[in-house]
Amino acid sequence: MELIMTTDLAKVLPRSIDFNHEQLKAELSQKLDYYNNLVVTEDSIKSAKADKATLNKLRAALDDKRKEVKKDCLTPYEDFERKVKELICMIDKPIAAIDGQIKAFDEQKRSEKQDEIMRFFCEKIGDLEPLLPFEKIFNPRWLNATYKMSDIEKEITETIFKVRNNINIIKAFDVDCEQQMLDKYLETLDMSAAMAEKTRWEEQQKRLKEYEESQRKAQEAVKTAPDETTSEQKETSPEQPAPQSYIPEPEQCHAREQLKTISVTFHDTTAEFRHGMHDLCVKYGIKYGWAKKEDLE
Repeated sequence: MELIMTTDLAKVLPRSIDFNHEQLKAELSQKLDYYNNLVVTEDSIKSAKADKATLNKLRAALDDKRKEVKKDCLTPYEDFERKVKELICMIDKPIAAIDGQIKAFDEQKRSEKQDEIMRFFCEKIGDLEPLLPFEKIFNPRWLNATYKMSDIEKEITETIFKVRNNINIIKAFDVDCEQQMLDKYLETLDMSAAMAEKTRWEEQQKRLKEYEESQRKAQEAVKTAPDETTSEQKETSPEQPAPQSYIPEPEQCHAREQLKTISVTFHDTTAEFRHGMHDLCVKYGIKYGWAKKEDLE
């Protein structure tokens, strides 16, 4: 089945569409030379507009003829194109139906292959199943029809062996960060990432110990330092009054001693001193009076 052309395009279609191209080109070159060098002034604005209208009219006439010829040339082609597209549309319908069935068949084969891969994985994974799920090592390219099952089984076997071996290596380190290393390795399946996690954990522990040591030294320094608060309290607390000799009450003094009036002058006294003398006089029942100004001179 093929499309057979019954129209000889070589005979029907012209090799070229000829017209007086060179004649028009020569005439235009001569006439347009004037317009190319035209300088529009205020006095010539009216004639310039008329010249522009003339040129636009000539341009439109040429373009209209171009469109007319194009339409005439394309009319048989457009009819041919419409008919061919109709045939293509008829073919597309069964193509789509067949394609849908092929895709469904391919998807079924991919699903069956994935089930086969899963069964092989379950046979080989053993006690690593909780640590290494199938999704962790699954490669979508395995489902391609060109990917051999023998190659897939080899990759799975090698991966399981590698993971088991690396887990044993991590456990052989016998370090406190074993779980962190295992978590990082099982997350990435990259031994270098697990070793980097070990380095990170050790650096963290080192900084933690340095911090705890600095805190311990600070606490010891506080314990061995003198109690400044107690010292301050001792300095600020009022001193206990020293034992005083017995001073007889004024009434007793009256009984044993004869009262005497004396005159004493204190110079340059302060308010504190004067208050103290006042309190002393009150304590011993001594009367006093202020000296006259002339007596002080």
